[in-house]
Amino acid sequence: MKDPITGKTVTEKCLDLLRRPEGATLDELVAVTGWKKTSVGGFIQNAKKKYAIQLIKPKTYAIVAVAAPVDEPVEGEAA
Repeated sequence: MKDPITGKTVTEKCLDLLRRPEGATLDELVAVTGWKKTSVGGFIQNAKKKYAIQLIKPKTYAIVAVAAPVDEPVEGEAA
């Protein structure tokens, strides 16, 4: 469901925060989503499959590069 003010989904808002050079803390993601910390943690674990999300410093996550889609082979790998 999209936010009527920003026109973004909760996932898009989270990804915007994670794309910042400084990344996003768990508390920032909780504040933007309204989810519990365990739910945000689950989101991060699932998003790691699609995006290169890493812990860049204690309690701070960031997308450091775009990961290859799960269903497509990485360049140089056999299909």
